[in-house]
Amino acid sequence: MAETRDTLLPRFMRIEIFSLVLALVIQGGGLIWWGSQMTARVATLEAKTNDDERRASDASKADEAVSENVARIDERTKAIDDNVAKIERALELDGSRSAHRPVQP
Repeated sequence: MAETRDTLLPRFMRIEIFSLVLALVIQGGGLIWWGSQMTARVATLEAKTNDDERRASDASKADEAVSENVARIDERTKAIDDNVAKIERALELDGSRSAHRPVQP
């Protein structure tokens, strides 16, 4: 008497096993989908981080350039102040000399 598997298990147990296998397959598919979503999210965050790092680097370079320009302007301003002081001294000396000179008609 050769019994087949179908005859060994009652019908309700075959439906339960099929339901269990189906549930595991669906959960496996959900796990794969979730994993792919996480991979995409990580890739997006890495791209944003790299972009932010590049922008920070560019901003740092720009800050250095601005600082250098401010230093140059400061030096030029000091040189202008020195020249103005020299001109004022020269005018004071010239004014004091002309005060001692008689005015010519």
